[in-house]
Amino acid sequence: MDHSRQQQWQAILDKTQQMRVMADEEKWPELAETEAERQKMILSFFATQVTEEEAGEIAEDIREIMRSDNSLAEMAVKLKLEAVEKLTGISNVKKAVKAYDNCP
Repeated sequence: MDHSRQQQWQAILDKTQQMRVMADEEKWPELAETEAERQKMILSFFATQVTEEEAGEIAEDIREIMRSDNSLAEMAVKLKLEAVEKLTGISNVKKAVKAYDNCP
């Protein structure tokens, strides 16, 4: 892989690592922006046909990116479920307060 392509690929890997850190720090808006930037970088990288040599070099990296993305997606689903549970709890409290206020 030539130096320019290698730098381009490393930048993609760096964005992936940044996304993991952002998830750990629960910086969701920044993570979404970084993911959009990374997606553009990936599209740009693969706009040029990958050589057999490059494919061999990046295959494991691609698997790692996929594992990382799956982990982030699982984390997002978990957080979404937690948020729904909290909102449901708040709604139940409001209903209880309203029912109490309506008692004679």
